[in-house]
Amino acid sequence: EPGTAPRNVAVRPLSSSTMVIQWDEPETPNGQVTGYKVYYTMNPQLPMNSWDSRMVDNNQLTTISELTPHTIYTIRVQAFTSVGPGPLSGPVLVKTQQGVPSQPGNLHTTDIGETSVSLAWSKPMHAGENIVSYELYWNDTYAKEKNHRRIPISESYTLSNLYPNTLYYIWLAARSQRGEGATTPPIHVRTKQYVPGHPQDVKVRPLNSTAVHVQWKPPAEKNRNGVIRGYHIHVQETKEDGKNVVNLNEPMRFDVLDGAMFELNVTGLQPDTNYNVQVAALTRKGDGDRSEPVSIKTPGGVPNRPTITIKVLDREPDDVSVELEWSRPTQTYGDLLGYRLRYGVKDTVLNEMILQVTSHKITQLERGVEYEFRVAGQNHIGFGQETIKYLLTPEGMPAAPPANITHRFQTPDVVCIQWDPPPRPKRNGQIVRYDVQFQKKLDQTTVIDRNTTHTKAVFSNLEEASEYVFRVRAHTKSGSGPWSEKSVITTERDMVRAPMGVRAVATSEQSVEVWWETVPSRTAIIAYQIFYTMTAVEDLDQWHTKTVPVTESADLVNLEKYAQYAIAVAAKTKLGLGRLSEKVTVKVKPEDVPLQLRAHDVSTHSMTLSWSPPIRLNPINYKISFDAVKEFVDSQGITQIQVVPRRTALLEPDARSHTINELSPFTTYNVNVSAIPADHRYRPPARITVTTQMAAPQPMVKPDFYGVVNGEEIQVILPQASEEYGPISHYYLVVVPDNELTHDKNPDQFLTDSLIPNSKAGGKVQGERVPYIAAKFLQRNIPYTFHLGSGDVYDGFVNLKLERGVKYRIFVRAVVDTPQKHLYTSSPFSELLALDMREVPPGDPPRRPNPNVPVEASDVSVNRNTEQAGILWLIGPIIAALMLSICLVLLFIIKKRRQPCKASDQGAVTRPLMAGEIPQPSHPSDPVEMRRINFQTPGMASHPPIPITELSDHIERLKAQDNLRFSQEYESIEPGQQFTWDHSNMEVNKPKNRYANVIAYDHSRVVLQPIDGIPGSDYINANYCDGYRKHNAYVATQGPLSDTCSDFWRMVWELRSSTIVMMTKLEERTRIKCDQYWPSRGTETYGMITVSLTDVQELATYCIRTFHINRGGSCDRREVKQLQFTAWPDHGVPDHPAPFLQFLRRVRSSNPS
Repeated sequence: EPGTAPRNVAVRPLSSSTMVIQWDEPETPNGQVTGYKVYYTMNPQLPMNSWDSRMVDNNQLTTISELTPHTIYTIRVQAFTSVGPGPLSGPVLVKTQQGVPSQPGNLHTTDIGETSVSLAWSKPMHAGENIVSYELYWNDTYAKEKNHRRIPISESYTLSNLYPNTLYYIWLAARSQRGEGATTPPIHVRTKQYVPGHPQDVKVRPLNSTAVHVQWKPPAEKNRNGVIRGYHIHVQETKEDGKNVVNLNEPMRFDVLDGAMFELNVTGLQPDTNYNVQVAALTRKGDGDRSEPVSIKTPGGVPNRPTITIKVLDREPDDVSVELEWSRPTQTYGDLLGYRLRYGVKDTVLNEMILQVTSHKITQLERGVEYEFRVAGQNHIGFGQETIKYLLTPEGMPAAPPANITHRFQTPDVVCIQWDPPPRPKRNGQIVRYDVQFQKKLDQTTVIDRNTTHTKAVFSNLEEASEYVFRVRAHTKSGSGPWSEKSVITTERDMVRAPMGVRAVATSEQSVEVWWETVPSRTAIIAYQIFYTMTAVEDLDQWHTKTVPVTESADLVNLEKYAQYAIAVAAKTKLGLGRLSEKVTVKVKPEDVPLQLRAHDVSTHSMTLSWSPPIRLNPINYKISFDAVKEFVDSQGITQIQVVPRRTALLEPDARSHTINELSPFTTYNVNVSAIPADHRYRPPARITVTTQMAAPQPMVKPDFYGVVNGEEIQVILPQASEEYGPISHYYLVVVPDNELTHDKNPDQFLTDSLIPNSKAGGKVQGERVPYIAAKFLQRNIPYTFHLGSGDVYDGFVNLKLERGVKYRIFVRAVVDTPQKHLYTSSPFSELLALDMREVPPGDPPRRPNPNVPVEASDVSVNRNTEQAGILWLIGPIIAALMLSICLVLLFIIKKRRQPCKASDQGAVTRPLMAGEIPQPSHPSDPVEMRRINFQTPGMASHPPIPITELSDHIERLKAQDNLRFSQEYESIEPGQQFTWDHSNMEVNKPKNRYANVIAYDHSRVVLQPIDGIPGSDYINANYCDGYRKHNAYVATQGPLSDTCSDFWRMVWELRSSTIVMMTKLEERTRIKCDQYWPSRGTETYGMITVSLTDVQELATYCIRTFHINRGGSCDRREVKQLQFTAWPDHGVPDHPAPFLQFLRRVRSSNPS
């Protein structure tokens, strides 16, 4: 077993219902760690077996979803080896609220005084949005008060005005503008003593046989520690035992409530008795140190103790009488005047009487109660020493029934009856048990007699719409008391039926799966409650419970290894629980499930599973299934919920491992491996939770220019990254002065390690035009607008002043929060920036759009064209490439070949590639020209067709002024927001869209032939595009997802497509751009379509694959060519047009006329 707990447990919220947990391996693993168990709860006071938990593979990362928002959770992690579990890590707290900090670290004391405590801590690992303060809480055990104080940003604080010598509990939380984060676990601190010193010169002298006079002086001035408000005189009876002094009886305390009084007569002492006397001063802060004890002995001038005997007389039915006799004291010191007798129930006020005789009879004593008797002689001085005797009176039968009898239903057919013991005067002794009599009201043959030592009893299996009666009585050792009045209970008329077919099987050495048949009910079932226990008593209050939503199975976790459990299930409606099912028993020893399920080689897109066969079951197959629900914050600050549909695979019975591909980065998958028996009956799976590795963020949009401020600073708008592939650790804002060395580089060519030395204070000399980091922003703290060149320092990086006459470009780099890896994404460069550009527009600066407000309601005063450009950049290089390819394909792939003409004067390389056929003058029946005439849009009016002979000159005009007209034409592209995309937004179709903002417009979407009984089966993310002279000549579609490959091939078949033009690689910079929808070799079946790879041509910049496809049940066999361009860079465009033009020519030659 591991010798130590996992280290460095760190938790942060990803959203208001999801958190990510990371940790390091134990320092002493004692072998190979095979997995981890993550415990989490909202109530850390619960025992660990009542916490929620999750088994994780040996990956040191997981996410937990479906948490309660705005709630503080406590997390602990435990490592496992093949031998067993190790110790738990210390508790870590997290609050499920976006933007709030995690808990501060290592809260401890640096100094403790009498009235103050100095504290220190480390700032939260995840600061959320900017920390604005800390919240300090403390309570004390003296005044029983809870206190709270808001303190400024710091990592230390001295808490003052505390009580001396008092135990305090102190805890701390960080606060951001979004709210207060999780608190630290409380630390306990005791302040030093701060009380008066001891009084001086204490003197004691006897006054008589029962009183002494005590006199003292106040503590020394330097030791008073405040105003003396009084004194306490402590008196302790003592006895010499050989050479030792032994304390007798309880000490006595006498109070002096006047600080100016320095003497007191202490009375009520025993004659001829030794005492020690001490004095302590009292201030507002408490009781001070006591003086040294002073010994004194009271005079013996009163009678000594008599000897007592007690005799219990004949027992009466209801009470007890006793006769006391005592002897004359052996020493009376004068005439004996009489005796004082005091008696009563022990520890209560005693009755007192003066007697002249040496005996007395006392009647009407309670039974079964301990009494105290005291007798003392009296002479002319006073009463002498008391003799004390105790007597436990004989018990009798209770004289009254139990009190406060109540009942409640644990389930409709299980009732719990509770009561209190009989009133004390009527108990007549110690209650040793209770009898409960329970029966149906009209059936005397069904009487159930139950005896118990508890004040409750439970009866089950009650019938519906029936009346039951019960009564209770108490017992002492002498017998039983009277029965209570009969109470009547009535069961419900229509009890919800008990779940049938309840079964349970161990799925690991700590877990069991329970399943049952659905309960039919006229009242809606809202949940099921599972009861389980190792001791199957009737009282369900002593069972563990778990409530699950409407389902047919549940997992019970954190069970005792190899223990046997009883399990029962009840359905739950809004009115309460239904009948309890029959109890089933199960031993927590897995025999029918695969064992030692592990995940290995977990990467961003794959994992390898391994397992051992079940102990008892001999499977005919193994079934693997997995799914996930993922929450993340996208680049717009919106919390997205991504549902990964369940995927399954059926394996041969001799399989012991399996590799799952086509996974998504930073996604927590619930993986199940089931052994299928020969009878195909259900068996629960072995389960494991696996989180794939993080990857670099998805592409960001470029930073935007907003305006120059006071001629010295440039205000820019900064993008933020999506956290789909991992939480963002921090952002860098990189400034690149434009010069010959940097002009042709892209952002990814600027390495962070080479930028940092130029970015720290003193690292870059003013005037050196080298790239540098202007600011670092933690997590989601990147501002929407930023003043470039302010001179301020951001987390150690200097936002250097800008120079006039120098042009700058900037980009933002987002770094994923993962150790030992450098995963980041850089935005594209901004436009060139300089201090001679336009000033900022009047009015307030723009604010980040509120994700909870529709776009038109967001208060963002940014140029509309700039917004549209940002949106298009968000779609990414794929769409840009696709748009360019469509424009060029429209020019070169046409049905009617054009007559060749003389090409304009081009370069030697591009001349043969661009030579082609010039279209004839437009004819009134030309669909494109007809649309331009009849349905003209502003975009059509400003962008007339370009004759091929003028294309080169047109491009040269666009390239003028640093490509200004290219940018203007790009920003003028109509976004098409006037069209609807209702089918893309349908819940059944959302998982078929790779990106939430790349959708299929309703008016031009490709409609597949629907499949009976499958909603949404006519949908695919694809749209028709018009050719130059043909309506719906082409189809533009997203790169297929793993779950839409069959829909893609179905579309190819139904549209009788013969050419597939692919403009992207499958994966670029660890990001999946397209799932592989064709076989790597041989034949594969996608839904109803069989695809065979017959030929592959790998060329320098593109690849040609030839497929033969066939639909099941059809003898029609078709050939499809796929042309994939592989030289398009991830950012930007190819360095030279020749490869792409060659590719287009090949596309055209492959397309049938």
